[in-house]
Amino acid sequence: MNGKSTIWAIWLTFLLACQNAGTGTESEEKTQATTESGDDNNCGIEDGTQSATVDYYNPQTGYTATYSLDVEIENCQVVQIDFNNGGYLDGDHIEPAEIDESGDASIEDDWGRSFEVHIQK
Repeated sequence: MNGKSTIWAIWLTFLLACQNAGTGTESEEKTQATTESGDDNNCGIEDGTQSATVDYYNPQTGYTATYSLDVEIENCQVVQIDFNNGGYLDGDHIEPAEIDESGDASIEDDWGRSFEVHIQK
């Protein structure tokens, strides 16, 4: 090999090494991307609209009821409860509530009413 060929070979080796440095396997990259995007939901519930049984309690009146409602899920949290009459409770009235491994979440609205949400898996 002459001098120019040796330099080109070293330069090419250097470029290839730099390209591969710091990159993980495809599986590692996919896991990292999933974790960063928040789609790694360890509760087992998909984001979006889900059917739920909701146990309602109003401590001011003592009224209780159980409803079948849709709820909105984002990153293993209930972020909205949709009522059958078109109404809903969202971030203006409730804080997002974590869903546990059983598919349950407890929510209290800004009026002190409680909603025990049971996601139907």
